[in-house]
Amino acid sequence: MDKQTLITQYFENNLSKEALQQFNELLQTDKAFAEEVTFQQQLKAAIHLNKRQELKQQLQQYEQGKVGKINVRKWLYIAAAIIFIAGSGILVLVQKPDAKELYAAYYQPYPNTVQPIVRGNNDNEKNVFAAFNAYEKGQYETALTLFDELYTIHKKDYPILYKAICFLQLNQPNESIEILKQYNFTEYEFIVMGKWYLAMAYLKTGDKENAIPLVKYVSENENPFQDAAKTLFKKLNK
Repeated sequence: MDKQTLITQYFENNLSKEALQQFNELLQTDKAFAEEVTFQQQLKAAIHLNKRQELKQQLQQYEQGKVGKINVRKWLYIAAAIIFIAGSGILVLVQKPDAKELYAAYYQPYPNTVQPIVRGNNDNEKNVFAAFNAYEKGQYETALTLFDELYTIHKKDYPILYKAICFLQLNQPNESIEILKQYNFTEYEFIVMGKWYLAMAYLKTGDKENAIPLVKYVSENENPFQDAAKTLFKKLNK
């Protein structure tokens, strides 16, 4: 197998055991090959980060009522693009991906759409800042505690959703499932996102059957992941 094909299939997660061994040997012995792999890794990471930042900004604008109907379709495509970048092309190559492969391809933690990471002066703003600051820094155990405290004080939907996502980030999907099944969201955004992340949690445990109706719901309602949900629904029903 030529070197460029090796690199391409590596990033598509499609190398055989023998090809992976060849890849690793070249990585150790061929400086130019190693530099090309590093470059592509950095490029992929930069694109991924840029797209995540675009989505975060679009979501925040949408929640603030600044995105008009003309821009909604673009907003949805941005969300879908992030999910497919995260998947590294695996869905194109696998005819019948299993639930955990689909989870890996489609899952992204939800950006902070509640409040920008800017410290406020009053206690409420400080509490929200602290929770999302921990969340965005990947300090998910700390964020869990802080979102718990926020829900106890305010009884709003958003701490529940972000708490469930924290459990997914901590590789505890059953805890996420428990939270999202029991809680009745009241705000439209969190009703839809609650179903999306519950579907993700089911896929992470290998449970396609329970994920399918949730993905179908998300695919039928306007939201950031609608286009991705339509594609995922087709994959789940192959």
